[in-house]
Formats: sequence, structure tokens, C-alpha cells
Amino acid sequence: QTTPASNPCSYDVDASDLSGIASYWINDTTNFAIDSNGLITNATILSVGDYGLEIRAYDPSSNYVSAVITITVQDTEAPTWDTAPTDQTVELGDPFSYDVDASDNDGIDYYWINDTTNFAIDSNGLITNAVALSVGDYGLEIRAYDPFSNYISAIITITVEDTTPPTWDIAPTDQTVELGDPFSYDVDASDLSGIASYWINDTT
Repeated sequence: QTTPASNPCSYDVDASDLSGIASYWINDTTNFAIDSNGLITNATILSVGDYGLEIRAYDPSSNYVSAVITITVQDTEAPTWDTAPTDQTVELGDPFSYDVDASDNDGIDYYWINDTTNFAIDSNGLITNAVALSVGDYGLEIRAYDPFSNYISAIITITVEDTTPPTWDIAPTDQTVELGDPFSYDVDASDLSGIASYWINDTT
């Protein structure tokens, strides 16, 4: 018999005898129980693995028939997100950090992301930037695996935006020029995205 780890185990065996069946018996009463009708159930929460089980059916004269079977408990269920991952926004130049968490009856073996060039994820599900991120959208697939390679996946978009204005390298100051002389004054500003253009209000 094969049963999922999260489900209760139930298996019915039946035997016949001219004198009737007096009782059923199993060798492993730590993990299983069998009732007077031959219904085998788990007596405790079963861990993933194989359980060898001998089953006997006795008649009133203590004659019995025996069978040995293996009950295989396997984990076929994917983990679940504690909170579903959502799209994230980060300011250009700021460090990126986003924690995702999943749960599974057998624990989370590891987390995985598809973009290891720009991001990293640790064993606790903490996603960080691996490099300085440029302005733009980054599609990121995230997975959480249990020890039996079942996984849950989510796809989010990480948006890097630049909402910070440039800064003056040296704040512009009032200037004086002699009538008739050419005027020349250099101003410089810096920005993580670079300076695209300069502007003045009086182009006349």
C-alpha cells in the first residue's frame, strides 16, 4: 500500500474460516492498529518511508493465516507559502531585501530563484540584490522545495525606480559680470542615473 504522508492510512483486510475469524493481529502496534473487522489504520503520524507489516487472521482454534506487506508513506504534496510573494519596488541605489517563507510537513529543504545574476536567496528565503540594480523591471521566479523535491512557485516583478532628484556637486551661487564681458559659469550635478540634461528658465 502507498499513502500520502499527510493523509490518514486506512486499509481493510478480510479473511474467511469455517469457524469464523476470532481476531486480527499485526506485528507493529507502535505505528498501526487493526480492529476486529480487519481494518488497519495508522496509530500515529507516519514519517515518510517504508513500513514492513505482518498481518494475521486467527480462527477460534488459534489457527492463523499470515501475510507480509509494505506500507510506503510518501510525500507528494508541495509546500505552501505562508504569505504569497508579491511585487516589490525599490529605489535606485537602495539595497534590496525581501523575505519569503513557505511551510511543509517535512520542512523546507531550500529556496530557489531563476535570476542569480542580479539576486541571491538564502536558506531562510531572504532575497537580496547580488549587484547594483539598474532602473527597470526584473521578473523573478521563486521556488520553495521540500526534501522530496516537491515545490511551490511564484513569479513576481521587482521594479527599480529613480525618484530621487540629482544633487549639486557645489550649490550654484550668484555671479557678477562686467558689462560687455562674456559670461561663463559652470554648474555640475550628480545622480545615480546620470545627468540627462541641464535647463534654464531664461533662454533669451
